[in-house]
Amino acid sequence: MCWWHLRLGWFLYRVVGDSDGAMAALDTARSIADQHGLEGLRSSALLMLSYRLGVLLGRGEYRQANDLVEEMRTRVDPARPMDKWHSAEMQGHLDLALGKVDGVIARSAEQLRDAQVTGMQYVEAQSLIQKANALAQLGELDRLAQVAGKVRAMIEGTWFAWYENELPFFEGCALLRCGRRKEAQEVLARGFAHARQIGYPFPEWSYLHDFPWLCAEALAAGIETDFVQQLVRRLRLRSPMPDAEFWPWPVKVIALGTFEVYRDGERLEFSGKVPKKPLMLLKALIAF
Repeated sequence: MCWWHLRLGWFLYRVVGDSDGAMAALDTARSIADQHGLEGLRSSALLMLSYRLGVLLGRGEYRQANDLVEEMRTRVDPARPMDKWHSAEMQGHLDLALGKVDGVIARSAEQLRDAQVTGMQYVEAQSLIQKANALAQLGELDRLAQVAGKVRAMIEGTWFAWYENELPFFEGCALLRCGRRKEAQEVLARGFAHARQIGYPFPEWSYLHDFPWLCAEALAAGIETDFVQQLVRRLRLRSPMPDAEFWPWPVKVIALGTFEVYRDGERLEFSGKVPKKPLMLLKALIAF
């Protein structure tokens, strides 16, 4: 049951995109492990830390995520390449989420060697995807193309081809970093259209520091507006700009001319008595 809930947590976060359900499943797995003395079982303990990290980063809970990375370091056996890879992967995810990409590049060669020693193709592909992410945030288009080509060759025809859906967004990020906005918008248009068609849940978004920026760029350009707005709400993304009119704010107040309040894009209407005092207080706070 511990292993089942552990994998359920992975499935809910990575495939469904349900972070709350994923954390509940992972909490259950940890509770079962604690109750039955399985907490020290290496295979489940390392995966449990890794899976929880993704959910925490998606929630923006960076302090708790850092604590998990530190905990992972205490569990690593330097003689085990898989242990070393897990630790490097988790540190890389945290760094990418925070936009600290230099460390990811510096560790990438050793991380890839450890991945290759494990003999697990998925682990090797994940290492390359991490490196591609870092290169995108650095605007390194040529190096990104080389790494992306390796990823595609490695995962083509396998279940892991699912992760190829991340690559257009890395490319779009790199193009924007290089000031090639029109090309970036074309890439994002193809990427978001394909994501909508297949129902892609964006499991890696929390590791791409610039992802909210990519969504803002798409919305400003009118790219897959409904889909991107739904994505922003589901992932609870924060706008990279404090005054983006096109961003689907949870609450939006129009105070110039008529006074209107919108919640999740819908104008707030009152079927009964209008709460005048709360609205007056809101107006006063805006005017203050």
